[in-house]
Amino acid sequence: MKLDIEMLLEKERPLLREWEDFLDQIPPEEEMNRGLSFSHRFLLHGAECSICSYLTAKSGDRIKAELERAEKAARILTGTLTEEGMSNSFNLASPPDTAFATERAGALLVLLRKKARPEFTELSSRLEEYLERTCDGLVTGGIHTPNHRWVVSSALSFGYHLLGKQSYKDRAEAWISEGIDIDEDGQFSERSTSIYSPVTVNCLLNMAEYLKKPELLEPVRRHLDLTLWFLKPDGNLVTTPSRRQDLFSPGSSENYYLPYLIMAVKDQNGAYGAAARFIAETDHLPRRGLTEILSGCIEGELPDPTLSLPLEGARFIAGSRFYRSLKENRFLTLFGGCDNGLSLKHASGLSGNPSFLSFQSGSGILESVRIAPCFFGTGYFRPDGMEREGDSWILEQHLSVPYFDTLKKDDIRADGDYSLTSSGRYWSKLDFPRRDRVNVQNLKTRAVIKEGNGGVELSVSVSGCPSVPVALEFAFPAEGELTGDWLESGDSPSFFEFPDQPRPKNMKILRRGDALYTCGEGKIRISGGKSEHDWLPIQQSGDYTSLDGEARKKQFVYVTLYSPFEITLEIGD
Repeated sequence: MKLDIEMLLEKERPLLREWEDFLDQIPPEEEMNRGLSFSHRFLLHGAECSICSYLTAKSGDRIKAELERAEKAARILTGTLTEEGMSNSFNLASPPDTAFATERAGALLVLLRKKARPEFTELSSRLEEYLERTCDGLVTGGIHTPNHRWVVSSALSFGYHLLGKQSYKDRAEAWISEGIDIDEDGQFSERSTSIYSPVTVNCLLNMAEYLKKPELLEPVRRHLDLTLWFLKPDGNLVTTPSRRQDLFSPGSSENYYLPYLIMAVKDQNGAYGAAARFIAETDHLPRRGLTEILSGCIEGELPDPTLSLPLEGARFIAGSRFYRSLKENRFLTLFGGCDNGLSLKHASGLSGNPSFLSFQSGSGILESVRIAPCFFGTGYFRPDGMEREGDSWILEQHLSVPYFDTLKKDDIRADGDYSLTSSGRYWSKLDFPRRDRVNVQNLKTRAVIKEGNGGVELSVSVSGCPSVPVALEFAFPAEGELTGDWLESGDSPSFFEFPDQPRPKNMKILRRGDALYTCGEGKIRISGGKSEHDWLPIQQSGDYTSLDGEARKKQFVYVTLYSPFEITLEIGD
């Protein structure tokens, strides 16, 4: 296995051209513009790309302007810092956002010192000033997410290595003393496979190297072992269990390329080498990473990736309540790990993806299966967990929604001014805790999934409150064609049909029988569908906004039923 430097450079070139155009439009008198601090990460990433391009170009092709632009970027970075040594982002004067750039400045300075060329004197001096001012601020700066501790510590580890200030090491060790947030499976607490988990891995690698803490490589190994099971056949990562902003879309595996390479050499681990090769062969090479490679962080021979990746096979990851299986080119995932009960509104830091099933056969992809009951705005079915019974997986959710009785005599206020409290779904000045719950409406949703030779069998039952409209939702990529016996607007008039809200063209209700999705040679068939109403989750606000705009980019098929019901659908190719 060989590193293809030219391919990595090719990935960086679009960013480099954008960065060059950006800098060329900033006149000298605008270099101190405070608004430029919002571009601090972009400025540094561009400088990295520029220096890597400079160092790898043939001598006759080197362009002095590349180095001059990098020096200009460094001047802007230092000149736009706050008095505390921070840059602005969407989070103003943010220590963690600054740290993201600071660690990259440290990585670039490591490279410049290693090359020790006289023409790098000015740039090195500017970066040292930037590194010191920001690290001085990070010694007391705070954070607001788990991975920020490691980004700040990584930045400080570069500062300690390059500038030698003991306070930098002490502050990083104070964060490290809180313990690395990794579970028994090897998953970090944010479960953000495409964004913050690789951020944490890269930070731990830096901290292990520059703080001389080889024990930090152990969580790196555990997480890299686990991530092999989150890789999809196309080189993307499953992100459904995430607690961060990548939970609604598959993410690239590019940010794992460098960690797998580094640890493949360090441990002579053929599986890690195979993972790096797989990421490259599926066109997920990173847009960044050459700085470390040219700095010599991969010193030694790459192992022969003779070991195959664990793409084939099945595994249940208990801490994330996530199951994945790849058998004979059929890829299945199941998820029952939402953070239910913590908040009715899904926010950064909570796992709330209601997609409990996905299935892929070749180029035929069923991106997600969700269940939407029209039940007091409580949102999509989010199972309370998942259990194995024989050869089936069971996912269930129990919902109870009450009304509220009159206050007891002793709780009545003469002025009628009662406490503003929450009912569990909304807030009102009704002092809910002092009222008995009456007319309680219950809904139990149960999904049973059984793997078969050609696909999966999905059985769904909804019981409890009668006459609840429920929509079983099947989402497919925008590419490809759907065929089936669709329910047309007006075919089945109901009080859910609003003339001013026509059904979007990408949302189809299956009247009866089969729906077939085809894309190239791949296909997905859903068999056994029917419709009893035309209500869709788009006609209800609240929790359904968790689609986060993705609905417009997909094709949907719905099976619509009234509770109580039981239905079994076959999903396969």
